[in-house]
Amino acid sequence: MDLDALDRVLELYDKIVLACHELCGTEPTRRERFVADEQISLGYLHSGHPIMSHLDYHKLTERNILYVLDAEAISNYNGEGDWAIPHELGHNHQKNWWTFSDGQLAREFGWDSFKAVFRTYEKAKPTVNSDQEKIDLWVEIFSQQVKKNLVPLFRFWGLTVSDATLNKLKDLEIPKITDKFIDVAPDKYQA
Repeated sequence: MDLDALDRVLELYDKIVLACHELCGTEPTRRERFVADEQISLGYLHSGHPIMSHLDYHKLTERNILYVLDAEAISNYNGEGDWAIPHELGHNHQKNWWTFSDGQLAREFGWDSFKAVFRTYEKAKPTVNSDQEKIDLWVEIFSQQVKKNLVPLFRFWGLTVSDATLNKLKDLEIPKITDKFIDVAPDKYQA
């Protein structure tokens, strides 16, 4: 591996880490490390200090460079870029105070509702062309699955739901949800 290639990959990693800091509003205070090991504590790749992977993550690319040192491979994985390392670096910058574990939809309607919604998508293979169409379709399918009008909940979260979707769901009952999120601003959760 030549020094120019090493410079390119280090510059790429610097950009990724600095982008994480830019997003979070933090300053770099420690180095990020990446270690491959024969037996890691969890999964295939995980965040932490250091970020860990199994040994095979360090395979050689077609340019005979270790994958984690190949800026071109990381930037162009499947033509879209490799999300794995930036994803784990993002977790290293994630803060507990803005990461909540209490998912309202899963708690209120169970994980089976998600399974049914995902299967509906798989069966229909819908064509959606904009984020608004995606939001409307998600709200419509999830609402129909649980037989409740979830428009007020999604609007509570700050999503814009079209009037057309609201009209499609107007005959469904609006669920009574009271939890620590709704309690913060109960006036925002209205029909």
